[in-house]
Amino acid sequence: MTASGKALDVVFRRWPWKLLAIALAYLLWLAITSEARSLQDFLVPVAVSLPEDVLLEGPQATRVNVRLSGPVTLLRWFEPRAMEVHVDLRDAAPGERSVQLDPTMVRGVDRGLEVVLIEPNRLQLRLARRTSRELPVAPSFTGTPPRGFELYGWSASPATVTVEGPEAVVAAMRQVPTDPIPLDPHEASFALRVALSPESPDVRVVDLPETVQVRVDVDATAIRREFDDIAVRVAGGNHRVKIEPRAVRISLSGPPRLLKTLRADQLTVMVDVSGLTARPEPYTLTPRIEFAGIADADLPLLRDSHAARRRIAVWVPGGTASPEGLP
Repeated sequence: MTASGKALDVVFRRWPWKLLAIALAYLLWLAITSEARSLQDFLVPVAVSLPEDVLLEGPQATRVNVRLSGPVTLLRWFEPRAMEVHVDLRDAAPGERSVQLDPTMVRGVDRGLEVVLIEPNRLQLRLARRTSRELPVAPSFTGTPPRGFELYGWSASPATVTVEGPEAVVAAMRQVPTDPIPLDPHEASFALRVALSPESPDVRVVDLPETVQVRVDVDATAIRREFDDIAVRVAGGNHRVKIEPRAVRISLSGPPRLLKTLRADQLTVMVDVSGLTARPEPYTLTPRIEFAGIADADLPLLRDSHAARRRIAVWVPGGTASPEGLP
């Protein structure tokens, strides 16, 4: 048998069944296309394409109502999960935009169905320049510690995070708050992981896990003690310098368990003179207090009451002034 003969044999083999299948398909198509048309509404997500450095700011419609018209059978079989209203703003600049929606923007509609209504048919969008910035983490607290206890402070890890959002909103931010942390049940320091909660819904935290570690320092209500004539020591210099005053009074506040047992010989007042060069007038430096025999976890609980106004005058050799000339 020739090749053409074989081809004809394949075509006409079981031809009654093939003819019947074609007839049934035609009848089905005829039944669908001739049956009564119906309407059905679908809530459809809006997808907006934007330039890389632009984002949407403020509230906007994330879904719109799309009404389809078509044969009842097609509507009954239709799967709407692939539908979306696509708005192409890839060439748009920051600013207010009014976008008219039309049926050509609706994707995922099966053949035989027609978009007859989009509601609302116009979107008001505000486009803003995208920017990022590093900001400190600021825990939010609710309530107060029990009577006889107080909040001494806190620390967060990481201490700063990077946020991204509309340029004007990010520029106005000073910190990134956390979800509220209750203080009421705590009579001692504690640590927990807590979610970050930027004040604007248009701002998000980038490149970090969803939570940060926060240590909260809680202890018994503070008492105060004063320590007289604590010598001032010099650090960070290879040359001899003159300082005034040579000894200071230290006023500390903190938990009774720490201050009642603290001794004067555990305190050192240090002034760092590294990098100073000779000049006639003295330098005015802020000293720091160092504690010996105090656990690192307890150091944040000790407060120097005079730190803000304590200053040390430092003369570097080579200048013409002297400590006696200090007013």
